[in-house]
Amino acid sequence: MADDFYTSGLNGRDIAILAQRYRDKFDIVDQECTDIINVLEFKLPQAFPEFNLIEVQDDELDDYARTVFEPLCIVVRQSVYDDASRGSAFSRMILAHELGHLIMHREHKNRLPAAALRKDAYTENVKNLNGKESAEAQATQFARVFLLPIKMAFAHRNNLDSLAQRAGIPKIDASSVVNLSRRQEMYDLAK
Repeated sequence: MADDFYTSGLNGRDIAILAQRYRDKFDIVDQECTDIINVLEFKLPQAFPEFNLIEVQDDELDDYARTVFEPLCIVVRQSVYDDASRGSAFSRMILAHELGHLIMHREHKNRLPAAALRKDAYTENVKNLNGKESAEAQATQFARVFLLPIKMAFAHRNNLDSLAQRAGIPKIDASSVVNLSRRQEMYDLAK
C-alpha cells in the first residue's frame, strides 16, 4: 500500500539543516569523509540510548539494511557493514540512508512498517510519490547531505570526481548535492 511509503515531507533545505544539526550533535562537522560506522556504533547510541546496530548474515535479510523502530535498530547485512568499514561508497550510502529513516521517520513508525519497505513492494509503492512524500527519497537525500554537507559540496563543486572521493560517496550522489548547493534557497548553507 502506498501509504506505507508516504510521509509528510521535509523539503531539501529542511533535510540539509537536519543533517547538519546531527553532524553538529555527533561532533563530526569538519569530517570530510564521515565515519558512518563510528556514527552508528558510538555517536547514535549517545543520542538514542535504546538504539542498536545489528549485523546479520547476508542470507538473513532480503534488503541490504533495514531500519526497525520497535525496538529501535538498524539491521544490516554483514557484507554491507564490512564494505562500509572498508570505505565502500555504496555501502556507506546504504547505512546513511537507514540513519535518515531513523532520524526523520521515527514519528511515522506506524505508517512506515519495516515489512512495507521490502524490495518486491518498493517500485510499485513509491513510483508516484514526489520527493517530499516519499520516505525513501527523503532518506536518500538525508544520506547525501549527511555524508556530503552543502557547504563542502559548494566549495568543491568544480571537481566532482575529487569531491565524491573526499566525501566517500558515489559520484552521482555528489552531483546531486552539488546541484542542491547551487539553489538560491541553499545559499546561506553553502557559504
